[in-house]
Amino acid sequence: MNSIKEFRSFLSRFTMRSWCIAILVLLIPATSLAVQPCRCTQQSVGGTYAAAFEGTLMVTLGDGTKKPVPNAFLGIGVVDGEGNMSQHGYLVVGNQAIRFGIEPEDPPFTGKITVNPDCTGIVELSRGEVFEVIVDPRGEEVNYIETVSPSGAPTFTGRAKRISWAPPDQLRSNGNRPYLLGGTYVTRMKGVNLNPEVGPLPSAALGFGTIGYDGTYGFSGTKVVAGTSIPIVFENGGWEDGELPYTGTVTGSVIAGGTQYLGEYEGFFVVLGRGDEIWCLSLEEPAGSPVVTGVMKRVSFRTAD
Repeated sequence: MNSIKEFRSFLSRFTMRSWCIAILVLLIPATSLAVQPCRCTQQSVGGTYAAAFEGTLMVTLGDGTKKPVPNAFLGIGVVDGEGNMSQHGYLVVGNQAIRFGIEPEDPPFTGKITVNPDCTGIVELSRGEVFEVIVDPRGEEVNYIETVSPSGAPTFTGRAKRISWAPPDQLRSNGNRPYLLGGTYVTRMKGVNLNPEVGPLPSAALGFGTIGYDGTYGFSGTKVVAGTSIPIVFENGGWEDGELPYTGTVTGSVIAGGTQYLGEYEGFFVVLGRGDEIWCLSLEEPAGSPVVTGVMKRVSFRTAD
């Protein structure tokens, strides 16, 4: 009998506590439960970033007709505490790869990034390009879309991911390989190959890339060109560190569909973090002028025998 009374007393106290908690929850202002907006400052961005974008520039020819020209960019972006920025890398425009900010004779692109409190912002380059951006509140990643280009009507999107808070000149003093490359990488590439005979051909590739600890490079996978699937192998490849920290180039021979193409492949790479992720830009391919970008992600520190 006493146990029943004790249980009823406990149940009554428990029910009372539940009602009190419910009333307190209802008294909390709704605004405090809502998702708080992002908060950024100009100092949210700064340091050295891997930066990439791709898209199409609609240019007007001499006869007044408009022609879409595929473009792609990959490089290093440097931002100081006041938003002043410079870009170093390669810009591929149609069938031409333009180098800037890598050698002393190639000046970098310069400009300024302005960050708003709501984490939106704008990038204005000295060349005349304008980008709208959205900044991660910690400044680790910046996504952007180009809205103005002096060369035509742009349709470009891209992103930048911070590699380090330090600028490249400080990174250079630590040597050109502050990361550890090596292992097996899932590799994905996508873009357009400008074939001189048939024009632009959409292409994509997926497979496993390997980087040996002695600097060798290889790839085996599938390439799809305009809907046609082709087995592809990359042989006799080699990695060479670039002039800028966290960058490098790869060269080698390409075998596609059992046919050895004449000439070599050349690509420009930017390494993120400790080498677990690598961004790629094709500079030269035997089968045509590439406007192709990609990503490599390490899945193992081991390489195939």
